[in-house]
Amino acid sequence: MFEDLIGIGNAFPSVIFSHVTFLQVNDKAPFEHEFFQQIAWSFPFLKQLNVLNINRQSSILTILNSNDNLLYSIVKYPYLMSLYLTHAHIDNVE
Repeated sequence: MFEDLIGIGNAFPSVIFSHVTFLQVNDKAPFEHEFFQQIAWSFPFLKQLNVLNINRQSSILTILNSNDNLLYSIVKYPYLMSLYLTHAHIDNVE
């Protein structure tokens, strides 16, 4: 069993990775809200998440601002201790 998964992109199988505690996601295509929901479901014991993607979410309208992010449900990672957004677009932070 492996605990670290590095370099995963927007597409990964709908399986549960119950032993993975460290995940680094990186893709040239923008990460959408549903992608982060899928991560929460697929990696239930995730402790560290690194996001590398400087692209804006395509599903967010340009007229929306940070006060309008109530359109999406909150994604919860119950075991997450570290979140690195060094190379992430602000849409992924909100």
